[in-house]
Amino acid sequence: MSKNQPTFPLLEAVEKMRESFIITTTELDEPGPSIIYANPAFEEMTGYSKAEVLGRSPRFLQGPKSDRAVLDELRRCLEQGEPFTGQTINYRKDGSPFVMSWYIEPIRAPDGTIRHYFAIQRDVSELRERTAFRAIIDQLSDSVVIFGKDGRVTYGNRAYSEWSGLSPQQFIGRPIWRLPGKPRHRLEIEWARRKLSAGKSWQREFATKRPASSSEATELLFLFSSISPVHSADGETTEFVTIARDVTERRQLESVAEAHNFHDNLGFVFSGIRHELGNPVNSLKSALRLITDSLETMSRPRLREFLGRMGNELERVEYLLRSLRTYNLFQEPRMESLNVRDFLRRFQDLVERDSKDKKVKLIVSSPNLKDQVYADPQGLSQVLLNLFSNAVEAVSGEDHPTIEVAARRDGKQVIISVSDNGRGLSPEQLDQLFKPFYTTRARGTGLGLAITRRLTALMGGTVELRNTQKGVQALVTLRASPKEAYP
Repeated sequence: MSKNQPTFPLLEAVEKMRESFIITTTELDEPGPSIIYANPAFEEMTGYSKAEVLGRSPRFLQGPKSDRAVLDELRRCLEQGEPFTGQTINYRKDGSPFVMSWYIEPIRAPDGTIRHYFAIQRDVSELRERTAFRAIIDQLSDSVVIFGKDGRVTYGNRAYSEWSGLSPQQFIGRPIWRLPGKPRHRLEIEWARRKLSAGKSWQREFATKRPASSSEATELLFLFSSISPVHSADGETTEFVTIARDVTERRQLESVAEAHNFHDNLGFVFSGIRHELGNPVNSLKSALRLITDSLETMSRPRLREFLGRMGNELERVEYLLRSLRTYNLFQEPRMESLNVRDFLRRFQDLVERDSKDKKVKLIVSSPNLKDQVYADPQGLSQVLLNLFSNAVEAVSGEDHPTIEVAARRDGKQVIISVSDNGRGLSPEQLDQLFKPFYTTRARGTGLGLAITRRLTALMGGTVELRNTQKGVQALVTLRASPKEAYP
């Protein structure tokens, strides 16, 4: 320590401070003031050793991007004998810039004269960048949430606050998986945790519950969410950033558009099928001519064999034609407002006998008496019959086969569900089931769900299948009234 350095008892504590600390002389004109003491934190912050800075003016830290207005205010304060607080860009020994915030206070002698200045300095580059970064994030329309390795939220932007209906005070510090916007199914959460624990990103489109604070009913909506780990310079995961977007409306509109496009393409497919049906018809005609010509000489067993094969062919053709006829039946739906409760009662009467014959327990939940759905009565009946038929097939062989039909209001829409406790569907089956001629049934044509999707689209709605913990659930979403037409 040089002879000019003060030797007050607090110097030992200053040596251990995390903040940079220097003491200078009082000359304000160049080449002063001169640094007479710098603690280890100053060396670490600037890259300069004590030997390199003692006797020099702190001006050597300044550079092209240092704010002249801040430096002028610094001189004014010191000339007036006042403390100073400011922030500007300074430069390290290696030439790299950093944002320094510092506080300067004069050290006075007993007679009031200024003997030295001391300055406490701090590198706030990361804080400033983080603040600016978060200011930008606050302008995004997507929800952004940051949470730590312990799973607790440290930040959420304005979009998330508005979407969830929670203030920052209500979600900061809470576990991320207990807040609005989490996946509805526990398996999705477990899968996300595993990916993140391995330091990998996770992204998914999933169903979640609408926030309770929403003006809409607390029902399902769909989010696309991406969670990525944030790594430190040494590669260690420090926190996670999740970005989420509500894709419910997009999903519905895409489903409607896809169904309409699907109908156009399917028309060409069916034209080809009609053409192909001519081949078995011609074969049948040839067989009939052969039987006619050989009727007197053909044995009865041989004749019975020919007729049996022809009958099987005709049954298959008839079944295909019947499916095609059903597909083209509803070109222009006759839309009207239907009382959901009354409609489901009539549907229950229609399928109850078949349920009893096949020993399937049928549960029909009665919705609110006033709930209405805007649909074609015949088209909606056909949709539910197709879904019910699939459900009956799915529960075949189960110990306690059960099918539940229910309806609920979801904001401006009505959702009718058909749920079974069958074996469920594989991901591949879920992807393929709405494609024509794909079937998991031994005697199915693979047209039932294609027809179901088209009929639902013609009524301005959507249909989807998903696995549940008990089996499969089909969801038909329709408008509650004509005013709620999709754009």
